[in-house]
Order: sequence, then C-alpha cells, then structure tokens
Amino acid sequence: MEAIKSKITSGEWPRGSRIPSEAELQEMFGVSRNTIRGCMQKLSALGVLEIKHGEGTFVKDTIYDHLFGVQTPVLPLTKEEILEMFEFRKILEVANVKIAAVKAGPEDLARLKACVDEMVHFRLDAEKYARADLNFHINIALATQNKVTYQIMLMMKEVLLSHFKVNTENLKDKFEQDLHIQIYEAIKNRDPETAEKVMTKLLDTNIQLLQQQ
Repeated sequence: MEAIKSKITSGEWPRGSRIPSEAELQEMFGVSRNTIRGCMQKLSALGVLEIKHGEGTFVKDTIYDHLFGVQTPVLPLTKEEILEMFEFRKILEVANVKIAAVKAGPEDLARLKACVDEMVHFRLDAEKYARADLNFHINIALATQNKVTYQIMLMMKEVLLSHFKVNTENLKDKFEQDLHIQIYEAIKNRDPETAEKVMTKLLDTNIQLLQQQ
C-alpha cells in the first residue's frame, strides 16, 4: 500500500488518472491478488482511490471526501485547496484567538510560549517550523476551553500539517514568527481585539503571498 501511495504522492499516477489493473499491480509488486484488493479497498476508504465498476480504479481528484480523521494526505494540495484551507482557518481561528485571549490559563500560555520558541529556533528548517506552527494554532484551540473546537483541529491535524508544510515551503524566508509572537503576547495580555487583528493579518498575508505566486 505504501508503494502505491508513493506513486500517487510523487505524481507518477496523477489525480483523476486510471491506475494499472489488479493483474498488472500483482505482477508489478510481486504480491497476491488478495493483497492488491485489500490495498485498493483501504485506499478507497481513505478517499485516495475510486473504484468504478467496469472502468477500473482511479486516483481521486479531491482530498475532501474524507477530510476529518484522515491519515497523512496522499494527494498533494493544489493552490485552490490551500486557499480554501486559509478561508476555513479564517472562519475558525480568528474566533478561536479572541476566545483564547479571554480564557487561556497559565498552562495554555506555557504551551503557546514553547511553540513560539520552537518557531524562532527552527526558522530555517521548513518542516520543523511547520510542525511548531501547527502546534501553536492547535494550542490556541485548546486554550478556548471549547472541546468541540479543539477536537475539530485534532481531527484535521494531518491535513492541516500538509497545508502548513506546503505553505512554509512557499514562504521560503518569509516565515512570520514575529506575528505569532504578537498573537501570543495579545493572548497573555488578555487583549482579544489585538489577538483578532494580528491573526487576521497573519492569514491575510499568507493568502496574498500565495495569490502572487
């Protein structure tokens, strides 16, 4: 299954394309037909493949069928999907940060400070920076003291991580740890208006940079 996922992730089998037949896959990977069928069923359940009876098996052309609770996304995010993720984050996270600025406790502040410190430390390492960045935003959701909000962020963690990695790679040397520090300070100072303003600026800046590329 990992070998099949690798061919999709690399783009060798692009979105919407028909993949080889079961017999061809069996010969390609040197495994039994039952093994191939098991892989097809699992990848179909994950929203990676679509089995069309009488036509064959195709790579899905969207990541959204199984967005919640999905494992690490196999399909690379398109520019349109990244923009949609930012729109979703503006809906959720601008509200989150205002609530966090009112409700965050000492443990929440300690977690947020640790994330900010990691972002500064890993500012030249795109992957580690992306993980620290995501953890910062998840911990803001935790600081709202709202279990539903927090669970939504956790359920989408792997898709969001893929989004954060792509975005960090796109930004190159434009990492925005300074804005994250300002958000942390606003939460620490119980200043929801500033927290909302800076979070909006952070997301809008990312959207603008993406649109310019």
